[in-house]
Amino acid sequence: MRPKHLRTLASLSLMMVIALTFLGTPNIAIASPEPIKIGVITDRSGSLASYGEMEVNGLYLGIEYATDGTFKVLDRDVQIIVEDSVGNPTQATSKATKLILDNGVDFLQGCASSACASAVQAVAEEYSVIFMVAPAADEKITGEGLNRYTFRTASNTWHDAFTGGPFAVAYLGKTFAFLAPDYSWGYSTVDTWSYAIEKAGGEVIHVEYAPAYTVNFAPYLNRIISADPDVLIPVWAGSGSLYLFPAMSDLGIYDLMNVTSGIGDLFSLQFLEVAMNFTGMTKYAYTLPNNTVNDWLVNTWRTKYDAGTLHVKTSLTLPVPDLFVASAFAAGQAIVYAIEEAESTDTEDLIPVLEGLNFTSPKGPMYIRPEDHQALQSMYIAQVFNDTTSWITDYYPSGFTSLRLIAEVPPELTAPPIRSDITPPTISDIVPKPSIPTPIDDVNVSATITDNLVGVRNASLYYSTDGGLNWTEVSMEHVGDSKYEGTIPKLAVDTVVQYYINATDIALNTATSATSSYTVVDLPKYYLTISVSPTEGGTTDPPVGIRSYTESENATVEITVAGGYEFDYWELDGAKVSEETTYSVAMFANHTLVAYVKAKPGVPIELVVGGAVVGMAIVVIAFFLLRKRRG
Repeated sequence: MRPKHLRTLASLSLMMVIALTFLGTPNIAIASPEPIKIGVITDRSGSLASYGEMEVNGLYLGIEYATDGTFKVLDRDVQIIVEDSVGNPTQATSKATKLILDNGVDFLQGCASSACASAVQAVAEEYSVIFMVAPAADEKITGEGLNRYTFRTASNTWHDAFTGGPFAVAYLGKTFAFLAPDYSWGYSTVDTWSYAIEKAGGEVIHVEYAPAYTVNFAPYLNRIISADPDVLIPVWAGSGSLYLFPAMSDLGIYDLMNVTSGIGDLFSLQFLEVAMNFTGMTKYAYTLPNNTVNDWLVNTWRTKYDAGTLHVKTSLTLPVPDLFVASAFAAGQAIVYAIEEAESTDTEDLIPVLEGLNFTSPKGPMYIRPEDHQALQSMYIAQVFNDTTSWITDYYPSGFTSLRLIAEVPPELTAPPIRSDITPPTISDIVPKPSIPTPIDDVNVSATITDNLVGVRNASLYYSTDGGLNWTEVSMEHVGDSKYEGTIPKLAVDTVVQYYINATDIALNTATSATSSYTVVDLPKYYLTISVSPTEGGTTDPPVGIRSYTESENATVEITVAGGYEFDYWELDGAKVSEETTYSVAMFANHTLVAYVKAKPGVPIELVVGGAVVGMAIVVIAFFLLRKRRG
């Protein structure tokens, strides 16, 4: 249904025509208004050409749907001009500039390549032209690379991660490896999926990056096999998939580990028998959404396919809308709805309308978030199957490789973090305990780490023992509130330890603390004074006297009792502590230890104490008695 204000405009226009007629102005020629021009920069050749085709067809159909088939907005024709970026950011920049300066476009739309989309962003900002992004998925486009002229109806890699990551951890395994292309989209996918996997309780143990043009994947896959993950996530786009998935099958990957990722386009799946029954996340397939807009898209696509009236139809075109059609369709809708509501094509009038725009796309409700201009949308968990029963068999009698819905994941669960945040976390209150460690001490380093915008993703403690030439990373544990802790292990005496903390927020902004240091010192000495009471009552091991010990060392003392005595008890610092003949003292301070002994029962203490004197007296008495008897 067209907005009410458009019906009002139409009524006013009719009244003006009637008035002019009655005023007798038949000879006045009214010039046709200038068309609204949309400049498209995408891949029309190269490895992503099929994605560019989906994009262009989707954009045309989105505008057709939003204008009720008239291809007019505010009584102005909509004209689309398409330029080939060839997947090259430099070429994309040149084409975008040409579209603005030579063709006078009001909007830019693109790209199949994320690298090209990032390049076009700068052109859009330079010339203050709105750039509607689809299907490029690098999260940085509406993250750290965002400018006020960029809007995106495509999902980004965060949507993929928040859909596929928790599913994989819950059902497929706990340790993960990635194989991804060596460019921005590949890096973004690995970063976002890694975060989602770790947050769900999984661990990424290996990552391989390969050039985007790779056809021999065996070296990368063999290294992944050696890493032995539970799950492999192959991240690939374009024609390279036709080499990657057969290589995985040839090397027995599917027998060695589970495999999941984003499910690619349906065209490629027709050539990948190994993908049958594969389960993973996806952005869109014609069988998944259940709404009237998607019904219109699927039916209109089929009609135009049969009639040969799709704007672009090649050997790559299917009789159903493929993976990236829906996001470009939504881009066309957003452009039309924004112009209608703003009643203008002026950029400054359109921006506040696009920020917060709500509409129903082929994927269902779509909301362009004002903070980062990213459209929030549903995503899907689906399974690959061979469709042998639906109308598609009119085109593929032996069956069509399609997707079966397992679960629709709503926008609130797939919403990316607001990456327009460029403020890193704050690191404060760094405290090492103990502050002056000895060789027996682990050093626990705690810190307060905060990020008030999007939250802290992770924190690591780094330490070096060779003057900063090499650093060891220790993951810090979130122990509550804003407190994080990490531990540096015991090190030798005189080791100089340098350390710092690195913290990253969910928007992937990173903060690094200043470097601090400490030196491992020798253990302090404590003294144990050992004695026996009475002194003649026995000996000790170690002998009586003053003995030195290092801090925390156990001083074990044993008494050997002299004849006629028996052991009574040990006294430590004036307190009775044990009646065993062996006693240990943990040395964290100076101590006095006394072994008390006593005479055995039945032996006079005088005899025990003066034994030698009494013995001599007996000998003397015996001598005199003997002399007296002889006399």
